[in-house]
Amino acid sequence: MRRRADEVGLTEGFCWAENAVGTNGIGTPLVTGRPEYVYSAEHVVSVLHR
Repeated sequence: MRRRADEVGLTEGFCWAENAVGTNGIGTPLVTGRPEYVYSAEHVVSVLHR
């Protein structure tokens, strides 16, 4: 699980801000202040498409 988390940046110090990695299910709610669902190709970062 830790290896899979590392593959997509779920580690301490990774920046999930939209201006750093684009639309994503972690950074987008921080900007909008509400829950968001971002699916597959909606993620700007290709490693998150799975």
